[in-house]
Amino acid sequence: MKNLFSLAVCAVLAFSLSGAESQPFQERKPGKKECHEPLPPPPPPHDSYSSDYRFRKGPGADPLFGFIENSDFSTEEKKKLKELASKDPRAARREIRHLMKERRKLWAQKVLALRDQYRNAKTDADRKKAEEALRKEISSDAERRLAMNRKMLENMQRGIERMQKQLEDMRKNYDERIKGKEEFINSQLKELTGEKAPERLLRSAR
Repeated sequence: MKNLFSLAVCAVLAFSLSGAESQPFQERKPGKKECHEPLPPPPPPHDSYSSDYRFRKGPGADPLFGFIENSDFSTEEKKKLKELASKDPRAARREIRHLMKERRKLWAQKVLALRDQYRNAKTDADRKKAEEALRKEISSDAERRLAMNRKMLENMQRGIERMQKQLEDMRKNYDERIKGKEEFINSQLKELTGEKAPERLLRSAR
């Protein structure tokens, strides 16, 4: 069940990220607060953040691990975030938000400087140069976020395929149990009506 719940959390996360990341390609509505960067995922409801919480990998793990792994943070940043998340997931989320805010701040400063160059250009050539630089920055930023979305979608697809395999195995096991139900009942009845009570039941009854 934890596997299924974790997959559901990741699915919701990926769809929410997809919406946030696609913002540059949508018409912006006046008065609407924009979301430029995806936020780290919420903690999984089945886990508590006690002092002995350990950051886990694999099925059923906190989606935060997948978020860090799929992000475009540097290798060193990912390493530090994973180490922090293994000790304090909440602190890791705060640090992710901080890094995103700082990165967005630097990008905004750079783009606004280019905008000023464009608006204050004295010649058509200078204005064209500033416009090309702006386009390059916008394109690079869009590609970066699309690449992050692509990684998340690919990982989600692999997770779904694993869950489908597990579901098939569970269904097969269930069908086999259905076919062998009468045989199982007769076997249990014979054992229980025998001269000696089954040892496993005697242990359970103690």
